[in-house]
Order: sequence, then structure tokens, then C-alpha cells
Amino acid sequence: MSRIRRIFLFWGSICIMAGFLHAGPLEYLYQFSYAPGPSDPIQAFAFSLVSPTLLTGGETLNFTPYAITDGTNTFTIVQGIAASGAGGDCFNFGTSTTSISSCSGSVQPGGAGFEATFNSGLPTTLGSFTSSSLSGLFEPAAGSDSLTGSLQLDITQTPEPSTILLFAAGIGMLVAFRTKTARR
Repeated sequence: MSRIRRIFLFWGSICIMAGFLHAGPLEYLYQFSYAPGPSDPIQAFAFSLVSPTLLTGGETLNFTPYAITDGTNTFTIVQGIAASGAGGDCFNFGTSTTSISSCSGSVQPGGAGFEATFNSGLPTTLGSFTSSSLSGLFEPAAGSDSLTGSLQLDITQTPEPSTILLFAAGIGMLVAFRTKTARR
């Protein structure tokens, strides 16, 4: 066996073993999607966030800001928390001018906020869930809009990216090794 083939075989095997040994923590992907009710002025929206653990309350949520619109006004949601309240546990989201705490908040003119409540606690398993209640207030310059639809939450697990890269590198080296061996 040539020296180059031994190197490919060695490093390919090392990468695959490292992928098994490293198999880092899985992350949880929370995907939220809102379906408006028949007379709802707020249009459908969806967003997601990733957490290293299942969310149980008391956590500040990190996510990429997303927009919600009523067709005329657009509200950029930039903050969120997982919390516990008197009516159940909730996810609470708002614009920069919205004050959110626990399962309540106050919305300033030009701001927006909403909360999705789960009566039996925040979901702590993988799967699809519908909030037991949903409330929100969207305060454009004139009037206000509220939510009348439903919020769906899907929780899945995703492997840590470095684990995938280790496996891919190892398999790539072994394929290159087999290709070199097959040519001879």
C-alpha cells in the first residue's frame, strides 16, 4: 500500500471516529408559524430559533429579528422570553419599544407584542404543538390590531455542525482512497 493511500485511510478513519466520539450536543430547533383567522388583519408569519436545551421558562430567547405585517404596517420583533404566568407558561415576543415580562407586556404606540400560552407548560419533548391561547397587540399610528388565528410550534433536534463536518471529511477521504485503489 502506498504512503498516500495509508494517509487517506488513516485520516479518513480518524475523522469518522472523531465524529462518533465528538458527537456534540444536539441543538433544539423551535419553528413557530402563525396562521391568521378569517377576519385577522395580521398576515401569516413564521420564524425559528435554536436552543442548546429544551426551553422551560425564565430564558431570554435569541433569534434573528423578523417582521410581522397587517398589510399596511410592519412590526419588527426583536426580543422574546420563555416564561411562566398565572394562566400557564408562554413564549412572549415584542418590538424594541415593547416591555415584556413573564406572560404579559405593555405595547407603546408604533410597537407590537404577542404571547403564546401553553396551559400544561412549555413543551419539553420533540413534536408539534398548538398554543392553548394566543394574544397580541399591534399598535400602528391609528387603531390597533389583535391576533385571532393560531400559532403552531414544531420542535426538532439538529446535530451540531462540527459533527456533520467530521463525518463528511472522513467519508470524503475514504471515497478518495477507494477511487485511487479502483484505478489501479
